[in-house]
Amino acid sequence: MGAVMCVAACGGQSPGTAHRSPSPAAATSRAGRSGVAPAGREPALASLALAGSSLVDLTWVSDRRGWALAAAPCATGLCPRLASTRNGGHSWQALPDPPVHIPYGTADCPAAACVSHLRFATPAVGYLFGPALYQTSDGGRAWQRVPGRPVEALEPSAGTVVRVVYDHGGCPGPCDRVVQETTAGSGAWHTLLGIPAASGGYSAAAQLIRQGTATMYLPLYGHIAGGGPSAHALIFSSADGGQTWQQHPDPCGGTGRSEHDAIGMAAAPGGFAAILCYPRAGTGSMFVVTSADGGASWSPPRPIPGGTRHYLSMIAAASPAGLVVATAGGDNGPGPLPYRLVASTDGGLHWSITVAGTAQLGPNSPGASFLGFEDARTGRWLSGGPGIWTTHDAGQHWRNLPFP
Repeated sequence: MGAVMCVAACGGQSPGTAHRSPSPAAATSRAGRSGVAPAGREPALASLALAGSSLVDLTWVSDRRGWALAAAPCATGLCPRLASTRNGGHSWQALPDPPVHIPYGTADCPAAACVSHLRFATPAVGYLFGPALYQTSDGGRAWQRVPGRPVEALEPSAGTVVRVVYDHGGCPGPCDRVVQETTAGSGAWHTLLGIPAASGGYSAAAQLIRQGTATMYLPLYGHIAGGGPSAHALIFSSADGGQTWQQHPDPCGGTGRSEHDAIGMAAAPGGFAAILCYPRAGTGSMFVVTSADGGASWSPPRPIPGGTRHYLSMIAAASPAGLVVATAGGDNGPGPLPYRLVASTDGGLHWSITVAGTAQLGPNSPGASFLGFEDARTGRWLSGGPGIWTTHDAGQHWRNLPFP
């Protein structure tokens, strides 16, 4: 579905947001927390139940059917809120709070069942993950914890679900990653790929990108701020549903002060892929490189004007021509957060600023981490400010829809 990860460790890619203290009514409303509202009163009850919450992640199974993971300040730090929409985000219905924690501050996430992301594979089957994993089979009203290794990334597509799990941290990021697949709703996972030990240095974050059931990409990003000799990413790709994999070097290239490193990747039908490249030295231009053959070869750099002044860390592709690059929501408030989205209609040859503004982060910002397209025209973006930016023309124009 075109979802894009946050490159930094999510919940501490990645992917801030203004917070307000929840009202006493929001904390005690049983009707709002149950997600069941009398006919004709859904919008009012959703606003009450979700008051004070900030968006964390989105997931969609169609242009109109979607779910939102949000967080609200509570006695333990940040507490999860969940909502669904059937009309493309014009109104939202509150769902029961899932039994999870949102990563924040000094939370012991392995012990506290923390999650940072939300994905639905069908209108009934969905997953909360990162690093814990929870599954629902009733559209998000009830959740069950799925035992197993910590989950770093997870993406559904066409009835199957692929995840990246790891054994432990300290490499300095996740160690001993394994790619696994299951049928949506099943509890039986089988291994597609064990990440070679030689890739241990590429451990800042892993991203999982899918196109249909056959095409998959798994970039392992380097530590741009680290002191190592290189922060280049390592990219694995499969064109046969994970049966075989190819290994690719970082196409951003360069060495020393001229080094550019991959920090985000997107894909579109027909073997198209695009990678967002960042100058490790912090000077020079950000640029995009694209591939029309599944990553076997890459275009020359396509610079993004002003990209270095604004940390554009997420990329999505509506089609081989329609690209968008945007900032991610911050999680280190309080304070102002400039946000920006730039779009291209010719595969990155030319860019225009489509959305720009500044959000005022509160002291408990969880970070927002979604930029993606449901099809060749409809996409969404969480900028860190209130609301959900929505496009219906492949990213050329965006409208901010309020949440809830």
